[in-house]
Formats: sequence, C-alpha cells, structure tokens
Amino acid sequence: MWSNGYEKRNPGAAPYDRKTAKHFMEGCCTGKKQPSLYYMLQKWTDFGAGCKRRPGNDKFTPEVSESIYFYVQNDLRKKILDFRRLAGPGTS
Repeated sequence: MWSNGYEKRNPGAAPYDRKTAKHFMEGCCTGKKQPSLYYMLQKWTDFGAGCKRRPGNDKFTPEVSESIYFYVQNDLRKKILDFRRLAGPGTS
C-alpha cells in the first residue's frame, strides 16, 4: 500500500515521520466499512513489519510506533466513529 499508492501520491513522504504515518493510517482505515479497533491496530503492526523488511529501512523508533498506536486507539477510532454517526444510516 505504501509503495504502490501513498508514496507515489506524496513524493518525499517518509513513514518514519509521525504526521505522515498518521495521515497514512487514516487512509488505510477509512472506507466503506467501519473497521474495528483491532483491524486498525493490526494494519499499523503489519505496516511497521513491512517497512522494516524493505531494503535500507530500519524499524520505527519507539516514539513513533507508540505515538501512532495510541493515535489509532484513541483519536482515529473516535474520528471514524463520529464520521459514521454523522453520515447516518446506510454508510456502514
């Protein structure tokens, strides 16, 4: 998802930047269906594992990893739930 989509649309974006990682996770977790918290956290875990497997990449620093993990648990989850509530029925 990163290489084929986000990185091409946002040249120079680095997954190790908190703001970029948060924006990327928003894109991963929004769509037609309402994702569960566990789905969103697993997306972050999978993304981190994939990043460190790419040649020349290191794993995320604990500060970035924990920051995004808590962002997904709190802010992103609330943002998605609030959006679904405001959008009304039929937007599951």
